[in-house]
Amino acid sequence: WAARREMDKALGEYMDSLSAEELEEVIDYELIGGKTGSMSRTMCITHLAIHGAYHRGWISDMFGQAGALFEDHVIEIADRTRIELARVRELLAAERRPGPAAQQSTRYQEPRYAEPEPNWDEYDPGVDPDDPPRFDANRLTPEDEAIRLMIHRPDEVAGRLSAALFGDPVRREAFVSLESEGVMAAADRVGGQAATLLRRLAVEASDADTDDVVAGVVRLAADRVVRDLQLDARHASSVEDRQGFAQAIAWLKTQSEQLSERSTREAAVDQLLPWLNQHAEGRGA
Repeated sequence: WAARREMDKALGEYMDSLSAEELEEVIDYELIGGKTGSMSRTMCITHLAIHGAYHRGWISDMFGQAGALFEDHVIEIADRTRIELARVRELLAAERRPGPAAQQSTRYQEPRYAEPEPNWDEYDPGVDPDDPPRFDANRLTPEDEAIRLMIHRPDEVAGRLSAALFGDPVRREAFVSLESEGVMAAADRVGGQAATLLRRLAVEASDADTDDVVAGVVRLAADRVVRDLQLDARHASSVEDRQGFAQAIAWLKTQSEQLSERSTREAAVDQLLPWLNQHAEGRGA
């Protein structure tokens, strides 16, 4: 995983170094079988990223269906989480054991990854904002990735995450529990859905880029606040209040856009995180 992260980092730095003209430059190539073709540099890089992921996904799915467990991987998880090796094996076996209604399939399935909330850009004021989507343990969300980094690579996210970034109450409870104790102790203490989530993520190591994960949960938190402020603005009693909400919304949207660029992402996170924490405290979250 370390080598893979280094490769991803090198590729990202290479892309950042290219100008718009270099990205659009057409590259002539010859395949192993002798076939030739031409493709823009942008498409070459996109193919490099997507095609490799496609094959790794198939291979991972085949191993998963076969119930394969790699001892090096199990040992690595035990070392990262400080859970006894035998206990990790038990958790992995339970995770892979099909439920009573589960059906085995040899077909490729889409990854279990979904946004933790609806698309608020198309928000319907008729929807009750106090009735968020119910927790679904089978969906892997950006908040899950952040919690997984807290478990497996805590030093990389120390001081970069806060409870204010977690919109889902179950995932917020899981995150808060990890701030003071190890994953198994936290799971035993909180119980319920948060404990189930923690035990599941403890046996699923992550190769996600830390900066991408932090930026992702910060963006989602900012989007939620924008939605809340838009609702507040609709009920504001004065022009001054509405203008204040509009200014805050515009600033949040500008900072969120900066999260998409590697060159401005770190500065945007540094601006947004304390603001979101202060906003959450003001609302009593």
